[in-house]
Amino acid sequence: MVKSIGKKAIGFDLESGNKYSKIDNVIIYTPISSSNAAYKYAKKNGITVVGITAKLKSIKLESSSVEYTGKAIKPSITVKDSYGNTVKKKFYKVTFKNNKAVGKATIIVEGKDPYTGTISKTFKIVPKKTTLSSVNSKKSKQIVVKWKKNTSGSGYEIQYSSNKKFTSGTTKVVTISKNKTTSKTIKNLQSGKKYYVRVRSYKKVSGTKYYGAWSSVKIIEV
Repeated sequence: MVKSIGKKAIGFDLESGNKYSKIDNVIIYTPISSSNAAYKYAKKNGITVVGITAKLKSIKLESSSVEYTGKAIKPSITVKDSYGNTVKKKFYKVTFKNNKAVGKATIIVEGKDPYTGTISKTFKIVPKKTTLSSVNSKKSKQIVVKWKKNTSGSGYEIQYSSNKKFTSGTTKVVTISKNKTTSKTIKNLQSGKKYYVRVRSYKKVSGTKYYGAWSSVKIIEV
């Protein structure tokens, strides 16, 4: 029986003299489980319980894309149940699949008593950010772009643009298919014009290209 929970307690009224009187016909709707505090409270105090099913509903990730590290990646997650409540970590088990190499990784969350169900969510592991070493123009209407080798990818993309925002109408892309290549000469540029240049790595896995972040931008006038 309730003895002291302040001025209010579910299923009870506080009367004069600090005595509690039970309220009739109170029902608590909650999962029936020995690990559920609401269920234990109701049983202890003789309150009717109607069992409901608590199912895992969704997984939220801080980011859907994570940079390759060479180690197993285990991003932090937030799990919600079918009622929109955040589920505590002790009530679910997490396992991962394909969470080391560049490509698509999977998080699998399995509910523990009183939660039921198994849900999953995928995230991308992408190549590391490539370092752009230099951009030079030693000959008319051309530039030489150099970058550091990125072993987490299989190739590179170079973007060069006359607009610092790399808008579609002003930007061109050069694809480098070999990972060992670390320089590229770009010709037929407009003399006297300023160009913005950046590079990123990519890796093709099961027909899908996974792109790393763009490097910092270098500016050069041809």
